[in-house]
Amino acid sequence: MGLAISVATGMYGISFGALAVTAGLTVWQACALSALMFTGGSQFAFIGVIAGGGTGAAAWGAATMLGIRNGIYGMQIKALLRPSSRRIPLMAQITIDESNATATSQDILAEQHRGFWTAGVGVYVLWNLFTLVGALAGDAMGDPKQWGLDGAACAAFLGLLWPRLKSRPDRHCGGLGGHHRDHDSDRAAGHPGDHRRPGHRGGVGVATPWRRRNPRRGGHAVSLTAWVLIASASAFVIKLAGYLLPRSVLDRPQVIALAKMMTVGLLASLTIMNTVSSGQRLTPDARLVSLLVAAIALKLRAPFIVVVLLGALAAALGRLAGLP
Repeated sequence: MGLAISVATGMYGISFGALAVTAGLTVWQACALSALMFTGGSQFAFIGVIAGGGTGAAAWGAATMLGIRNGIYGMQIKALLRPSSRRIPLMAQITIDESNATATSQDILAEQHRGFWTAGVGVYVLWNLFTLVGALAGDAMGDPKQWGLDGAACAAFLGLLWPRLKSRPDRHCGGLGGHHRDHDSDRAAGHPGDHRRPGHRGGVGVATPWRRRNPRRGGHAVSLTAWVLIASASAFVIKLAGYLLPRSVLDRPQVIALAKMMTVGLLASLTIMNTVSSGQRLTPDARLVSLLVAAIALKLRAPFIVVVLLGALAAALGRLAGLP
């Protein structure tokens, strides 16, 4: 089971690598996120904010909020496997949705250990490998819009949001996230929905969210690198906290419910931001077609990677048909 999950999940790294590079990260920055942060939802959130013109601080905030659930996973794994203190740092790094789900789905202790390590290490190795493949491919593609990669981002965020929209409170929270994003597109820097690039001074010459930055321009590339490292360190601290904090802190129903609500609301905001925004403006275009196609594919239970590819194809075909 753990091996199958490793292969299936690891291959999603191709879409992350390609989207990260087209959002403006360098190949090595994309690979650093996968190697150091290693939590897919937070990684997509980080590059989603950068792609939307947000600051590094806003990207860090979005990634950190989505990573809170990993602290709860750490608490669960510690209670389940009773690891030695020497193993905790390594176990924290590979504590993700898949390793937690594989371990907690087993009834026998030995199988729980095997499931956690097989899924955790397997996903880590393959995710990083395919991130590199996707980043190198994305770097060679040129203008990402002609390939529909902005549509792939819409589909990816909807794919991350979809399975969380099951209970009534989650659906309500998702709706609030989207409503909040629609009416607060011009909020100050630091909010995940802010689309102003560092140094932007007004509405004239707003940069499009998928414009490739030049990594050789020194200042911004250096600051983005710093935020990649800061966000990755924060992700690890959250994971580690789940193993070190008293169970009474993270096991409270209020904490668990809050983490779920924050995750759904943030993913809803990021989905809308990547679908209808360009800089500080709302600009409906071919990405709406991608969102519709992705929703249909998810309703039909298509795998995540298929949803992302269909989103890219829909945007590319929409532009061939004359859509902006």
